[in-house]
Formats: sequence, C-alpha cells, structure tokens
Amino acid sequence: MSTQPFTVKQAAGQQPKAVVASLSGYDDTIGGCPTFQFTESEFTFEVNGPIVTLNYSTFTSPPGLLSSTIGITNMLPMQSEGWVSSPGYSGCPGRQVYRSSLYDNMGNFHAEITNDQPTSVSVDIATNSEHDNAVSITDEDSGEFYTVYGMGDSNPKGFNFNTKKFSISWMPDGTSKIHFFVKWRKN
Repeated sequence: MSTQPFTVKQAAGQQPKAVVASLSGYDDTIGGCPTFQFTESEFTFEVNGPIVTLNYSTFTSPPGLLSSTIGITNMLPMQSEGWVSSPGYSGCPGRQVYRSSLYDNMGNFHAEITNDQPTSVSVDIATNSEHDNAVSITDEDSGEFYTVYGMGDSNPKGFNFNTKKFSISWMPDGTSKIHFFVKWRKN
C-alpha cells in the first residue's frame, strides 16, 4: 500500500506457476475486480493507486526478490498481461475512485507498452469518459488510432494488434469523476 503511485518489481527467481495481481484488497480478488496473471519469473508493473494484492499460487512467499519504489514512468514492457489506469482507479466496476492530492488529475496521461518483436496482443479499454476526455490507443507500428469514450465501467471495448509498441493517451477533466482502465494480454 502507498499514498503515492508506485512500481512493483519481481526479480528473476524460481518460475512460479502463476502470480495473480489485483488493484484491490485481497477480499476483492474474487468479487468482480480485474485480475492479471503473470507467467514470467520476472515482471514489473505500476500501480496508479494505493493498493495491489499479489497471490503466488505455489509459493508462500515470492520466488525472487520483490521490491517496490515510489513513482511510475508509464513506460512498460509488454508482458503476458498488464494494465494502466487513471489515477486512483482500480478497474473494479461501480467502485469509488481512490482520491489523493498526490495523484495527477490535471496533466495529460500517456503510457507506452513495448516489446522487442511484433506480438499479437488483445487490449480492452473501460472508461466512463465523455468525448472531450476520450481514451486514445495507437498501434505505433501501423499508425492505427482509436478513441474510446462513454463505454461504462463494465462494458470494455476490445482491440487486437500485432505490434511491437502501442500507446495510450488520456486527458483528465481535473476531477476524479472520470476514469479509465486498460488491460492487455499477449495472445
């Protein structure tokens, strides 16, 4: 847990069968909040909110050094699964957005997800943003550009790319009333 956005890194170690992450407390990992399964023995993800839960299916402790640092870069490797979100939003439909004066609800949001070779990836975007604050996703290899808005929390819009890099952009309205959640998965 943290009052500021933070980055979690799992150093290489024994290969776990699965590590499941959720941007909620442990009790919400079975109740409609999105979960993410990492199959790599080494991974990095960023939390633009106060909490994350990790469930190591075959270990009672992390199989390698687990560390966290304050701050996020929004420059992420394309791992088996991953996400980015607006400040304080956990992706849990119908849940209130976490609020903190330490979250940036004023500046443009931009994230880049990269891989060293073209990869087939599925991307789902959920947002309650209106047209003026739409979430944009760009396949940087092909230049294809999409905007998503007004979908609601539990009705994500899906896209498929074969790319080395895609980016996500969003302009907040200065409040925590609108939000978005982008989840990707390698196919």
